[in-house]
Amino acid sequence: MGKVFSKSTWALLLLVFIWGGSYPIYKVAVPYTPPLLFAGMRALIGGLILAALIYKMRNRIRWRENWAKYCISAFFNTILFFGLQTIGLMYLPGGLFSVLVYFQPVLLGLFAWIWLGEYMSPLKNHGFDYWIFWNCNCQCGRINRSCINHWCSLRVAYGI
Repeated sequence: MGKVFSKSTWALLLLVFIWGGSYPIYKVAVPYTPPLLFAGMRALIGGLILAALIYKMRNRIRWRENWAKYCISAFFNTILFFGLQTIGLMYLPGGLFSVLVYFQPVLLGLFAWIWLGEYMSPLKNHGFDYWIFWNCNCQCGRINRSCINHWCSLRVAYGI
């Protein structure tokens, strides 16, 4: 039997805790900084840390061939995404905002399944199932009969 917590599992757990803890920090910092400046500082600091970590692999990105793709990706995935997130954080409570931001990758997977025909394995289906139950729990504030009924009806809809 292999180890339960490998190096990659610890790294993933660290990432989840850092990412999850960052939104309350953002909620405290946003009132003292203009939204787009804060988003830029967040992206710059994260980019510098990432650049330091992957410095040895810099030749693999083939910048001269793919610079336009990288710039388009940076605009949509960093500038626009972080900027809109920071503006949204000013108008929503931190907990609700975290739930909505974590909904984005789930929604992406769901749309890939619906529109692009992405294969939905049992493991992916279980992940969606877990997220729906978790989100329902967050919205209700606790697990109650309504949440469980909603969750069960969605499970039946997935089965059909």
